[in-house]
Amino acid sequence: MKFRSWVWPIILAVVLIPIIIVFFDALLCSKAGEIAGALGGLIGGLVGAGGAIYAVSLAVSSQRKEEARRVTRAINIEVAVYVKYVIGALEICNQIAKARTLLPTNQASYITKSIPIDPTVYTAVADRIGLLIHPEATVSFYARILEAKAMTEALEKKPKDVSQTMYVPSPTEHVSMKNVQPVVDVLLTALELSRPIINAEPEFRGRDVFDKLVRKRTLEQIEQAREGVRSWYPNSECFSPPPMEL
Repeated sequence: MKFRSWVWPIILAVVLIPIIIVFFDALLCSKAGEIAGALGGLIGGLVGAGGAIYAVSLAVSSQRKEEARRVTRAINIEVAVYVKYVIGALEICNQIAKARTLLPTNQASYITKSIPIDPTVYTAVADRIGLLIHPEATVSFYARILEAKAMTEALEKKPKDVSQTMYVPSPTEHVSMKNVQPVVDVLLTALELSRPIINAEPEFRGRDVFDKLVRKRTLEQIEQAREGVRSWYPNSECFSPPPMEL
């Protein structure tokens, strides 16, 4: 048999009200010293219980904050490493635009080949993403990485026109600027998402000089990579002005 939600308050009231009445009746019939002792015991119990609750709450809060700092720090390091590979992939796209690299279409995945597909830290802390300072940016960053790799693989597996290749071998088709433009857009978006992750709040950053230098250098490389891509892919979505708010 299941009780409705409103039944429990009634049961508690029926049980507690008589107890409270008996307590106050006994209290009124007691002497001043007994009343003072009872009130002192009650206040002491409340203070002790409140102090215990506060101590537990403080310990849990401190532990959670420390865990958030460690998780955020680990993600910062991994994202900074991934940024190097993203910049490398963008440089290949620049070389394609300059026509200095003739990459056959059936080898298009070479563009993102160096980017690891299985992140170590992100996978390990997937159940604690909510502890991060920028959880949405972090999830989106790794999603863009997977998207870029999927796009180059799809470009590589692009079906050919069988009617033209059945009897006469067709010339080797190479990846063009037009082919690679969507990949560039996705990789640039990943770089933009990495900025707030790497440049996290001071309390979540590495505290030594080396960490500061690495963070500063990584942010500089992101900006340099953006400017390098802008000269060859000026129509990229990332360089378009934001829409005006009505």
